[in-house]
Amino acid sequence: MAPAKNFHQTGSGAVSDPPAPGWLTPTREALWLGLILLAFFTLGWMSLIQKSVTVDEFAHLPAGLSYWRTRDFRIYPHGSPLIQMLAAAPIAASRVPLPLELGWKNRDQWQFGYEFMYANADSYQEIFVRARAMILALGALLVGLIWWWARALDGPKSALAAASLAAFNPTLMAHSELVTTDVGVSLTMLAAVVALWAFCRRPSAARMAGAGVRFWFKSVTVQPGQFMTNAHVRLPGHMVITCRQLAGPPGQTPTLP
Repeated sequence: MAPAKNFHQTGSGAVSDPPAPGWLTPTREALWLGLILLAFFTLGWMSLIQKSVTVDEFAHLPAGLSYWRTRDFRIYPHGSPLIQMLAAAPIAASRVPLPLELGWKNRDQWQFGYEFMYANADSYQEIFVRARAMILALGALLVGLIWWWARALDGPKSALAAASLAAFNPTLMAHSELVTTDVGVSLTMLAAVVALWAFCRRPSAARMAGAGVRFWFKSVTVQPGQFMTNAHVRLPGHMVITCRQLAGPPGQTPTLP
């Protein structure tokens, strides 16, 4: 038996009450998103503290620390300096030794990595745990950005589904636990695309500035040697040309959260 509807009297007669909101209220949506991010961070943390140092981390973290300490970018010049520096931020002001020996003088990131390992033999694993936490935080930001964009495109239910798929994606989970540049580059590239999308949907000076800033961040997180390749040079032009497609049908007004 269907529940009886409530009516109230207005000037034009009896009108039914507005329908009750769906089960996914803003509070419940925030709770679900928080649980997704908490699960992502918890699983990532439990994994990263058990992993031994991988081959790329071996060179990335000492390079990032050298950028902070020396302001010299000779080590790992084809890497992503911003992400490496973010990973090294928790140890930049610490007493972690940074040997500037043959590896430094020869601009050899692998020899430099070995010298860093030998100089920090007693706390080597703990140093990388602190650095990995920064990359895990970038992974959580990436999941949050995917939620935000999916919500703008298709509402809260689709946003939570997209966030769940991203948070428990094995590839994203694995890379978010290591001091590599993959997650940082993915985050800044997606942020640049979302910013351009937002500008195309509702042009304004503020959104244009936001898109410019995000494209700049994207440029300093990709490998510098690759940034000026033909594909990267053509990318802004292609995105400007397809701005109409990103904006959707003519006359359609977007709803941005």
